[in-house]
Amino acid sequence: MIKKVIKPLWSFDVQKTERWLTEMAEKGYHFIQLNRHQRQFVFEKGSPKSTRYRISYDKHHATHLPKALTNDGWEKINESKHWTIFCNDKKAEEIKTTVVRDGIVKKNRILFYVYGGIFVYLVVILLNFLVHQVNMYRFPSAVREELQRIERDTGNEPLWFITYAGVIVAIGLASLSLYAMMKIKETNRWLNEEGGTPDDSEEFVAEGQPKFSLEEETQLKRHGKLIIRRKFIWIYAPDKLERWLGEMEEKGFNLYRVGYLGVQFYFLKGEPRKVSYCSEFQGLANETSAAMNREMGWKWAFSTRTGIQKWTFWYQEYAGEEKPQLYSEKTTLQKQAKKVVLNYGGIFLPLTVLFGYLLWNHLSMAQTNPNLDIHWFFTITITLAIIIYSFLTFRSYCYYLRLKKSYGNN
Repeated sequence: MIKKVIKPLWSFDVQKTERWLTEMAEKGYHFIQLNRHQRQFVFEKGSPKSTRYRISYDKHHATHLPKALTNDGWEKINESKHWTIFCNDKKAEEIKTTVVRDGIVKKNRILFYVYGGIFVYLVVILLNFLVHQVNMYRFPSAVREELQRIERDTGNEPLWFITYAGVIVAIGLASLSLYAMMKIKETNRWLNEEGGTPDDSEEFVAEGQPKFSLEEETQLKRHGKLIIRRKFIWIYAPDKLERWLGEMEEKGFNLYRVGYLGVQFYFLKGEPRKVSYCSEFQGLANETSAAMNREMGWKWAFSTRTGIQKWTFWYQEYAGEEKPQLYSEKTTLQKQAKKVVLNYGGIFLPLTVLFGYLLWNHLSMAQTNPNLDIHWFFTITITLAIIIYSFLTFRSYCYYLRLKKSYGNN
């Protein structure tokens, strides 16, 4: 007996899909084929059993599975272009290896920006429509009626049913794009944790530091042994945060953990020490660098969990005058700074242009039409948004210039 199930958004959360495949196997439906274009999973009815599934994405499929995976019980079931689905009939606690997920994470990064571009484009259309409607309703009723009469007489009366239907479709697509971005980011985070990349939830503290309960932290705060400092919008100037953390260590304040929002920094009162802090800009994720950094003597300090991009900070104690650096080549650090500018510029510049256009459109209509006045709340709000987005873009660009000046043009 063959059973077919359509899962339109299965690739947004591969781990959830894997759990679903396991649940189907426990009901006696065993996966045999994926119809990628139809978003359809094909099952064959059999005896119920517990099977573990793993999904991978790789543009260059290996002819044979690595020996370690084969010996651990992994078996390739189906390939659909770049997607491959594996299974393992052993118990979860007996499985020692897993399938590499790098391809999914990299694919998700690209999709994140694709959906982000679609979302921004649709928001531009919707905001433009909203501003137009608001401006129209600011006309006196007699003027609106005259404009409608002119449209009817000239045959230019808009088809409002089609217009509003288009608005509803745009809102739906924008919501879907936003949902896709959220799910993709969450999926990448879980895939990184699965691969051993730590995260900065309340369960994690900087490597090498003891883990205290919330009650113990409260007692340490009361006795002045645990202090909290706040740093806002540091992600646009991470080099300044690196320097500040090092200065705190020299004063005897050792980084303990960072709050969920990446703003609150918790320090334990200890002995002064010389510590080098280095940041690693990873976009949505970088699942391969953690092990390599640890091999070079670096310890994990914290990683951001909020925001569009991901930052990870590493630290290393040292003696003498030479301060260790995470990147041995100067060009690598400059490339990171350039990536920061391109990423944040790509986010904030379109928004700055969008809000600039909305402000210009609003002010132009108010100045050229005697029936309209300037809406000051709208004007002030949009102006503040332009200032903030311009400032964040400028701050990230200054970060790039500082690194370029410090390490030269090579």
